[in-house]
Amino acid sequence: MLVVDDDEAVLALIARFCQNVGGLEFTGFTHPQQALEWARNDPFDVALFDFKMPGIDGLTLARQIMGLRPDAYYLIMTAHADLTTAVEALRAGVFDFLTKPFEITDLETALVRVEKHLELRAQNQMLREMVRDSSGKGALAGASPALAQIREKARLFAQSNAPVLITGETGVGKEVVARMIHGHSRLGGGAPFIAVNCSAFAETLLESELFGHEKGAFTGADRQRKGRLEFAGPGVILLDEICDIAPPVQVKLLRVLQERAFERVGGNTPIPLNARVISATNRIVEDEIGAGRFREDLYYRLNTLRIHIPPLRERHEDIEALAEHFLRRFATALGKQITGFSPAAREALLAYPWPGNVRQLENTVDYAALACEGGVIALEHLPWDVAENRPPSFAASAPAAAPAGDPGQERIPDMISDLEKKRIRESLEKHRWNKSKAALELGITRRQLTYRLQKYGIE
Repeated sequence: MLVVDDDEAVLALIARFCQNVGGLEFTGFTHPQQALEWARNDPFDVALFDFKMPGIDGLTLARQIMGLRPDAYYLIMTAHADLTTAVEALRAGVFDFLTKPFEITDLETALVRVEKHLELRAQNQMLREMVRDSSGKGALAGASPALAQIREKARLFAQSNAPVLITGETGVGKEVVARMIHGHSRLGGGAPFIAVNCSAFAETLLESELFGHEKGAFTGADRQRKGRLEFAGPGVILLDEICDIAPPVQVKLLRVLQERAFERVGGNTPIPLNARVISATNRIVEDEIGAGRFREDLYYRLNTLRIHIPPLRERHEDIEALAEHFLRRFATALGKQITGFSPAAREALLAYPWPGNVRQLENTVDYAALACEGGVIALEHLPWDVAENRPPSFAASAPAAAPAGDPGQERIPDMISDLEKKRIRESLEKHRWNKSKAALELGITRRQLTYRLQKYGIE
């Protein structure tokens, strides 16, 4: 907080207030020129200027320093308040107005308003990042060489209008890369981006979904309907799970790509294809061709340009950056001040193999941010399978055997787990499964109790 007032008593009062508040650093000057010189090199969040000062008034000083620190909040205090001065100050960008002599509670109220605006600014920034993520720009957090190569390919492929095939396991971010290509293109966000999950439609429905239909084309077609290819216009259409398209639709799609035109179902008027086609699949396309489930000639049409996204377990360097990226988004959305992950939680994230890839990591951080009641995500806030490093495919594996040479002795960790499980169940039954009361008796939070219920499979 920067304060400028020619009355040293006022500076001393506000300095004591800042000291008592805690976490609010105070810098004060009695001469405006000193404050101006200081502000050239030092940042601040809030400035409080007296209006009447020798040489330069507070409003003029605010205007000058705003040019150096436009993101700060500016307050004016004066014993000569009038409507004209207040209007002039607000038009200049001053956030609030305090009339001298003021109570310290008036300053507290003004700072609370500043804090709320800072939270709104952070939320707006988060929303802007989400919008930017939806276009693909800035969404690929990480520092692995594979990811750097994907970013470079996306920027390069954006300069072309040729079809792109994106491959990779479920959850690696194929649609994110497709949106990134679209975002870097000449039209960018000004053109539509339409995604179609080809596995979500039956053969006849997918045909109508892609190409549209004329009135009376089939039972229930009571009006003309445009298809996704037509709605995409000059933008991008993403054909997700392309290998799930039935053979008859594959034939029609091949013809569309060859002739750059299509007809609605039941129609005979050619409609030009203006959209760029990007396809994606989590299968190995070459294996699908070998098994006769996917047309080789269609593959060559779709595979003009290709991007393969490795699974997250092969991009270990990206886990931490992605987790931090998702945490900023979810913490802001929840209105929580979460600064990061504890060493144990970070270690658990890095050790987990992430069979669900980036999507699973995103869901994990979402859950952890919701469960976290403090400033740091701890191990107990993570889903039990991540915290225990037990991916779903191994969750049902048999417990570890007792040490060799002592077959009758029960392992200490298992004994502790059994005792804890028994104690939790007893407390829950005592309180008729009221989690809040049971947690209070056990000396843990309700979130910690929920974590242990998941961990031990207690329902």
